[in-house]
Amino acid sequence: MRQLRKTIFLIFLLTSVSVFARQQRQDNEIIDSLRAMTEISSGTTEGLHFAEQLMTQARKTGNTEAYDYAVGQKLNMLSMLGQYDECIAFADSVVATADTVKNSYQVCFAQFVKTIAYIDQGRFKSAIQLAQSLYDRSKKPIHDIYGENVSVRVRCNALMGLGLANNEMDSEFTAIANFSEAIDLIPKDDSANLTMRLDLQTYRMQSAQHLDNRAEALKYVAAYERELGEFRNSVEGNEVFENLFIEDYALLMQVAFVDVLTDLGRFEEAESHIAQADSLLAQYPSLVGLYVAELNTVKAKYYEATGNYALAVSYSDEAIAYCSECGRRSNEVTVLKTKLRATHALGQYHSEYPLTERIMVLLDSVYRQRYTSQVQDMQTVMDVDKLQNEKVQFEQRAALFSAQRQMWIFVSISILLGATAVFTLFKRKRDHERQRILSNQKQMLEQEVDRQTKQLREQNMAIENANKELAENNEKIEKQNIEITDSINYAFRIQKSILPNLSFFKGCGNGGCFAFYVPCHIVSGDFYWARSKNNIDMIVCADCTGHGVPGAFMTMIGTTILNDIFDHTVDVSAESMLENLHVNLISILQQSGDENSKDGMDLSIVRFDRATSKVAVASAKRPVYLYKAGESEGVELKEAMVKRSIGDRDYNADNLPFQSIEFEVGQGDTIYMCSDGLADLFGGPKMKRFMTKRVVEMMNSIVALPIEQQHEKVEETYKNWLTDGGRLSESEWNQFDDVSFMGVRF
Repeated sequence: MRQLRKTIFLIFLLTSVSVFARQQRQDNEIIDSLRAMTEISSGTTEGLHFAEQLMTQARKTGNTEAYDYAVGQKLNMLSMLGQYDECIAFADSVVATADTVKNSYQVCFAQFVKTIAYIDQGRFKSAIQLAQSLYDRSKKPIHDIYGENVSVRVRCNALMGLGLANNEMDSEFTAIANFSEAIDLIPKDDSANLTMRLDLQTYRMQSAQHLDNRAEALKYVAAYERELGEFRNSVEGNEVFENLFIEDYALLMQVAFVDVLTDLGRFEEAESHIAQADSLLAQYPSLVGLYVAELNTVKAKYYEATGNYALAVSYSDEAIAYCSECGRRSNEVTVLKTKLRATHALGQYHSEYPLTERIMVLLDSVYRQRYTSQVQDMQTVMDVDKLQNEKVQFEQRAALFSAQRQMWIFVSISILLGATAVFTLFKRKRDHERQRILSNQKQMLEQEVDRQTKQLREQNMAIENANKELAENNEKIEKQNIEITDSINYAFRIQKSILPNLSFFKGCGNGGCFAFYVPCHIVSGDFYWARSKNNIDMIVCADCTGHGVPGAFMTMIGTTILNDIFDHTVDVSAESMLENLHVNLISILQQSGDENSKDGMDLSIVRFDRATSKVAVASAKRPVYLYKAGESEGVELKEAMVKRSIGDRDYNADNLPFQSIEFEVGQGDTIYMCSDGLADLFGGPKMKRFMTKRVVEMMNSIVALPIEQQHEKVEETYKNWLTDGGRLSESEWNQFDDVSFMGVRF
């Protein structure tokens, strides 16, 4: 029997231990689950609810570490949710409880959160007083529940509170000094406080954003970028920091860069940091809320500063939506001002009044809250005896006011009765006088209506006559336009007739030749010329001063002089051809009597000897490019070009002679010449110049093609750039100069 009782007792004991262990595991699992849900929902009402549940469960199971964590989370979330009064009241209760159990660190932490709540309420003096008391308290040893000395951490919290309060009071330099002192207290190898060091560096950067000296602000932001990189390297692979989302800090840094660089007018750098921020958002979709709102705020500021007002309005709306939802009135005012300037620039004047009204409402709310907070600050620091004295004085003034009030009521009633009688008499007289005045005004109004009606009839008649005259003038102008256009078109046919014969021109250079030729205004100031005799081919690409009709006159003169030189000279060289053209052009233009004329032309000339396969090239201010057969890149014949225009009286054969280079060409070698019209052609996605670089790239891409196809490719490149790949219609083309491009294959 005794052995049976021992056996039953042992079974009961083992069962009890098993049940207790299973219950403890379940309690720990519940705590871990609630802790995870609290972290995931941080900053939301759901997170606050989970923190309260965690407090209850930790208190029930006696888990002190979990209870302290839950208390800290609840304090933080009450502050984040803007429930400042509840946060302050809960902080006071935590202080009372923690003092009872000698948890001095929890007392300090609750007072720190209370400091932050005071700052968010606008009670900056109370916040500074509380933070200063924490700072003084940290000079003595402070231990947490595990016996660890946390005085440095408390002092950093106090300096953080002082910095945030001073920043809100527009004392940015003092705030920066507070944050810097706290940062210096935490060594870079102190893994336990590295996150606090990073938070302090973040607050210092944000304070620097408010400095009027934007260049100084940029130095702090750049320093933060270096420190964030060092932090990232120091915690890499450390399991303690595996749940720390460093990209939050990286996004805040990009926001600061965009803000400061935009104010400095360094828009390209600001745009680069916007791209980096967008890349972070694309890579880490969990970056939402306040961080994205601040990014949208500085984006709106950047696009407003760069003149893209539509995007400024769009990003302003996104930032405003978040600020309005979270009650961040000061931030919302800043974004609304940006949107107001952008909508004004867009001409959306109907939107300005509601935006202005919203700004005024928010400013009134901010100032009202600030005033209320200042009153609360005053009430916090005022002496109780002084309040009692004021109360007695108020009661005395109230009694005196009551007696005076009764006397004034009697006097007021007497005055009111007398005034009523006087007013009645005055009203009767006034009504009679008003009736007389109205009768006179009616008569005068009828006369004025008759006069203005007569005047309007006369004005209508004058307008009809003016419209008739305007229609006649428009008809005359239209007729003159048609006549002028017909004359210019006829001039184009004449100009075209003096260009080289197409079949002859294609045979130049013995390997084929093409010319892409597009006038800017019907007739052209560019021309190309080619002649051949005694196995010598002379080929010219010229760009005359001006375009349109004036330029066309110059092409006629240039062609005539070239023909005369070629016909009356037995064996003319390329450089002497240019010199003779220069002398003859000056002679002809001087005969006009215009001594100040700057008319002339830039051109390049190629002389090809079919018998010896030698080529001589000379140029007046126009580049010539040589491509050897089989090579995809050519060379610019710089030795052949002289920076002297034909017709420029400042230079002659003595002080700057034309020169040529001579070389032998092989089968498949190609030479290109052009005017500056193609390089100066406006178009493309950003409506920019085509530029010489793209001309060279085009030549590299077509040199391997047959000479006939090269003309097609040049025309295709010209149209694609001018129309932005077909996006623009012909009426939207931006050709401001004549275009000529020639290729000669040997």
